[in-house]
Amino acid sequence: EICNNIKTIHSNIKFVEADATNITQCVERLKATGWQNDRSTLLICEGISYYVSKSAVRNIWKTFSNTPDSRCIFEYLIPSDMMSIESQHISQYIFGKIMDYCNINSPMTTWSREELENESGITVYNHATMHSIENERDKAATYFPTPDAGWKEIAELGTS
Repeated sequence: EICNNIKTIHSNIKFVEADATNITQCVERLKATGWQNDRSTLLICEGISYYVSKSAVRNIWKTFSNTPDSRCIFEYLIPSDMMSIESQHISQYIFGKIMDYCNINSPMTTWSREELENESGITVYNHATMHSIENERDKAATYFPTPDAGWKEIAELGTS
């Protein structure tokens, strides 16, 4: 119902269902709704990078980084050794519940900021931790008092 309300209010928004790891299917379905691969694209990868391989993510980036001004807002899970002990417990509990519910047996995919910065063909334009986001929003860091207090980070990526 929420999607139908959004469609009514914003008629230019299109909802496309596709397997993100099947690039051919994604491109076909997006083109069917008017997406043009020669125009800049804003790709938002939220809540997906944990469940797909790094090679699948790279294919997604390559496909949708179609112009120099295209951008990807990439949310990702950081490796547990980069988190505080408390954050490790929280993320293991939360993602454990999700993985059990969805019957996912493979390990979660993680990224570090350094990995992203060393990715061939990718430029990290901006980067944020849960600590920096909370601090910017609330002018205080109550829930994420240090940069390692979170389990996810967000980067703005583009092609180099």
